[in-house]
Amino acid sequence: MPAPFPTTPLFHYSSMPDLKALLASQSLTLAPLDTSTELNAALSFIQSAIINAYPQLSADYFNLNNISSYPVFSYSLTGQKDSAALWQNFSPDGGFAYSINMTQLSDAMSANGLLLAQCLYDDAVKTDFIINTIVASTPDELDLQSPMFPRRIKLINRNILNYISILKDASRSGEQEWRIIAYYSWANILMGPTDPPDPLSLTVLNNSSGPYVAAPLVSGSYTTTGIEQIVIGPHADMAQAMADCQALIASYNLPYVVITESSVPYQ
Repeated sequence: MPAPFPTTPLFHYSSMPDLKALLASQSLTLAPLDTSTELNAALSFIQSAIINAYPQLSADYFNLNNISSYPVFSYSLTGQKDSAALWQNFSPDGGFAYSINMTQLSDAMSANGLLLAQCLYDDAVKTDFIINTIVASTPDELDLQSPMFPRRIKLINRNILNYISILKDASRSGEQEWRIIAYYSWANILMGPTDPPDPLSLTVLNNSSGPYVAAPLVSGSYTTTGIEQIVIGPHADMAQAMADCQALIASYNLPYVVITESSVPYQ
């Protein structure tokens, strides 16, 4: 199963427009995976792992045709507060990494049907997760003649849809990524294996960049976004970047936010 919810801060690397959007909307924006690259690579790995473990099955049961109408929405976080590689990969022109109060984040996820899971990189670990969490089946349930087979295949497809975003290539292990996942479920799992899942608990929205889902952070007793730390990434003009960040935080009356400068030199 996914790792327990962490108690130490997790950071999201972003640009100034993204940080402004978070504060303005008071919501996390979960975007879909790129189905032509990351999703296909992960699905291919899942197919191989399942078919190697259960030779009676074929890739026909586990393909994007079954799930492609339902985007895999996620939001990336990392335990790395100030990583030169992450700045270069995600904010090469100067960005910001922020952390949100973990209790508020956990409460917002519970209220919006979200799951936080640690990404897996090692092939053996991923294979074990696929067999024991995504498939999680007994041999009789994967007997093609079993009356339980359609139900089990549907559960497997649901689990693929929910967990595929955390199965990452080993070359990305340095990112130490976690992902917040928009979770799908079935109201009636006794239907056919390719029947669609129920809608997400969050409404799928659209903008110029494509579909996304917004998970509100401010509700109930929470009156602010809960940002606790902001790290200013390498900038050509760090003094100006600091002034801009301080002005933004002040405009939302968030005096408790700790702002620090990256120790990574600007290149």
